[in-house]
Amino acid sequence: RISLEVELFKHHICKLKIFEITEMHTTQIMPAICHFCISEHQGRHLEDVFLPHTDSYEALYILDGEMRYECRYLRPTYGALTVSPGEWVAEGALWGHWVHRGWLMV
Repeated sequence: RISLEVELFKHHICKLKIFEITEMHTTQIMPAICHFCISEHQGRHLEDVFLPHTDSYEALYILDGEMRYECRYLRPTYGALTVSPGEWVAEGALWGHWVHRGWLMV
């Protein structure tokens, strides 16, 4: 099972900058990350993924489809942002306590 998870997730994890600049992707830690830290979720159209001021316990990597991110702090300049395949959301949760500042919807 762990080998399958590495096969499925390693390519995507390695796109995160920390893995690009370190040798972590070539070490024994990668199977543990793929097994214990990664899961797959499917969202339904117009489903809320997270809301402002809620704790985050996971980073999200978009594989397919698009999501809409709105944050009142960004709205005057950027409006709503489209999150597309290949982009990360809430990756701060990988490194410590993270509180969402905006709203993410499928």
